[in-house]
Amino acid sequence: MRKEIRSIDPLSAGKIGCLLTALLTAIFGCIFLFLPMAFLPGLMASAAPDQSGALSILGGGVLGAAVVYILTIIIEAVIVAIVWLIGAVLYNLVAKVAGGIEIEVDR
Repeated sequence: MRKEIRSIDPLSAGKIGCLLTALLTAIFGCIFLFLPMAFLPGLMASAAPDQSGALSILGGGVLGAAVVYILTIIIEAVIVAIVWLIGAVLYNLVAKVAGGIEIEVDR
């Protein structure tokens, strides 16, 4: 049985995009941010010993990394939600002219 997706609710698409992005950013952010810090605690201090003042702006060390981690999740999720919302609006406009995406489902 063939069905056609004629329109996508933009707010629903934005919500799903926001939540998926927040989840994936949290998972991969944790892997790429906190695991290296756990195994190499002196890496930041030894890489830039003269730049200790720069880290203190965000609280330095683990606290600064946690602030950046949380802000990255929020900012990226909001940006992707807006992109998905715009994408859904554009899809709806194109689907009116060209027809929606056809999918095949089993009964």
